[in-house]
Amino acid sequence: MTLSHYHIQKDELSSVGYLHHPSYFEICEKVREESLSRFGSSFDELKDLDIALVVSKIEANYLKPLTGGPIQIKTSLLEQTSISFSLMHEFFKDDALAFRATLHFVGIRYSTGKATPLPPGVLKYLYQIGSAK
Repeated sequence: MTLSHYHIQKDELSSVGYLHHPSYFEICEKVREESLSRFGSSFDELKDLDIALVVSKIEANYLKPLTGGPIQIKTSLLEQTSISFSLMHEFFKDDALAFRATLHFVGIRYSTGKATPLPPGVLKYLYQIGSAK
């Protein structure tokens, strides 16, 4: 499990002052990219390897609205195979769980669109998330 900190900006809010629904997934992506770069590989490195991490399934649970300001995001590894993995992102504000998303990823080759084994940098990232429990 990793813990990330994020500050919700005014331009991410809806007209009623709540985090706009597409912003939840954009924040998940930002947190994942930063964590992957820190622990494993950057997306540019993956592109050089002809590998993309494609989201094949998403499940989201909105538990309470989020407003601007700081939040914490816990990222946990749920499962892993040689070609895929699933992560859970949980958003907290003031220690209260507000949002939970489960995302399933598959490694594919850009050039063929076919599934491929996850590269060492991604495996290192997943190990770091899994071993931090």
